[in-house]
Amino acid sequence: MMDAVPNFTPRAQEAIKKSREMAIRYKVKVVRLEHLLLGLLVQGRGLLREAFHMSGYDLDTFRIFVETSLKKGRAKKDSPQFAAEVKTILELAHRCASDLQQPYVGTEHILLSILKFNCLSVQELFKGAAVDTKALVRALRSQLLSTSKSTSSDLSSLGAPSLES
Repeated sequence: MMDAVPNFTPRAQEAIKKSREMAIRYKVKVVRLEHLLLGLLVQGRGLLREAFHMSGYDLDTFRIFVETSLKKGRAKKDSPQFAAEVKTILELAHRCASDLQQPYVGTEHILLSILKFNCLSVQELFKGAAVDTKALVRALRSQLLSTSKSTSSDLSSLGAPSLES
């Protein structure tokens, strides 16, 4: 459980909000990691775009692949609940930011946590789009290190998620 209320950046807050909107759009009762991933991707700007670019992939192409890969449900309810795995990811993202001595939780922390969580359905999306998750983790790690007060040697002791590829 989180020790303190995380300070999510406006883009991270928007991604969480968009993930719920995606679940409603896809008519499902539960916001899953796939929806959180899509919530990150639909913003299409900032460090995530740069990380995709650094690892040789186009964020928009991957977003379209994810959008077309998600199955539509039949839920009529417009207030989907967040799955436990989404809450876990947000906790891991908070821990990642804290371990890096960063006062905020950004979209890069959330994506890194999703990548390191090893959710089969999310792994299949990256694999289906031929995105090398290790390269993406390295790009995110590079970005996080450049903005962190921690040193590279400090990262070996990080609890979760591991930033090593």
